[in-house]
Amino acid sequence: MMTIDEKLDLILGEIEIIKQDQTYIKSHLENVTDKNMLLIAESHCNLSGKLNQAKTTDKDFLYEMKVNTLTEKVLALEKEIEQIKNKML
Repeated sequence: MMTIDEKLDLILGEIEIIKQDQTYIKSHLENVTDKNMLLIAESHCNLSGKLNQAKTTDKDFLYEMKVNTLTEKVLALEKEIEQIKNKML
């Protein structure tokens, strides 16, 4: 049977192991996990910016298509008006 001092020494040894593990985990979090999270955050910002830029480009493209369509319609209407004028004279 173990004495109280032996049990206490065993517990203190376990506490020391836990402290070492805690130090390792803390170091790992600071050196690896935090850096990786920062990289992910930076990449997310870059992707978000590119997405916004793509949305703007898509809108510009759609507006350009609408303008081209409306321009063609206006030209066709101008021709029709000119033809009507010529018939009236």
